Amino acid sequence: MNDTLLNRLNKGLKAITDPAFLTGEGLGNETPFHIFDYPAENEIEVRNFIQNKLIPKIGKNHTEIKLLHINLFELVIEYLKSEGYYEGVLELQESGDEEALMEAFEGVLHSETIAELIVEKQKDQDSNLIFISGVGGLWNMIRLQSLLSNLQSKLGMVPLVLFFPGTYTDTGLNMFDEFEEDRYYRAFKLVP
Repeated sequence: MNDTLLNRLNKGLKAITDPAFLTGEGLGNETPFHIFDYPAENEIEVRNFIQNKLIPKIGKNHTEIKLLHINLFELVIEYLKSEGYYEGVLELQESGDEEALMEAFEGVLHSETIAELIVEKQKDQDSNLIFISGVGGLWNMIRLQSLLSNLQSKLGMVPLVLFFPGTYTDTGLNMFDEFEEDRYYRAFKLVP
């Protein structure tokens, strides 16, 4: 991991643990959604930082924070298994029929459903901060813009941080710096 990314991750930790972060202070009554963007080639390092440094430090030093960490890829797998779709999806993936796989996902994997699963977990754990990671593995299956919009209407003022492998600018999300999604203006960049 390069020093710039490590510095940004540490600044992110500092921002998240600032008491004003949980209250949304200074956001002008906007939904407290934040995006931490990073180069996709640093996915493993960012994942390790989240698991081995960020979450433990928050848990140990900031008992006022009730953190829910959602790995979106794992949540989708869990959902597919619970609904009985997982084996069929695996068969389609192994067949190499990309078009059939995408059609299958369109039929069962809706951003509103995923948003409801996240909200259910948030309520079950009574969390006051949500991290979402693991979005890269689903880049062509779930529209993040749609997921975030659905979450905004359901989570209210619960702060959310989306760890995003790509670039987030005022023109939208650019997954892996190659695939531009629909425009999404409602989130704040966690660390410039």
